Amino acid sequence: MVIDQNLLNELSDFYKELDKAINRIEKYHKDNMNCGKGCKDCCIDGITVFEVEAKYIKHHNPTLRNFKPVNKKGCPYLDEKNECIIYETRPYICRTQGLPLRWIDDSGNEAVEMRDICPLNEKQINVESLPQKQVWYIGPFESKLASLQFKYGKGKMKRVELKTLFKG
Repeated sequence: MVIDQNLLNELSDFYKELDKAINRIEKYHKDNMNCGKGCKDCCIDGITVFEVEAKYIKHHNPTLRNFKPVNKKGCPYLDEKNECIIYETRPYICRTQGLPLRWIDDSGNEAVEMRDICPLNEKQINVESLPQKQVWYIGPFESKLASLQFKYGKGKMKRVELKTLFKG
């Protein structure tokens, strides 16, 4: 598979910037979050990613071409220990799972801030009382990723089911 080197570079830079932002938030919650190696509750089947992320994952994991999943119910990229075998190149959605989230819902008459958190972390972290700097704001990074998809997908916002990346 041939992949545009500029896309690889831009996505690599995107993930570095994303990981820095995530690390800033995680440092506030490191003692209260249940996320970690072996936790698989958010690793579900049916997750889709932008085509550019799919290409990035496939490019960086060529040994998985003939991959046969161990896990039949959840994410196909979990091994026998429930550890992610594509962890270093995992997509955006997997990198942000478990974080306390905030977003603006402007579907009504006025904009309302919404917040949520993984149920496994809910008992330890009161997401409603957290200062904004301790909560992942949904929007800016998603827009950057969508822009990369638009640019390298020739205007098509195509999504790919994560589990299909290494079939055939």
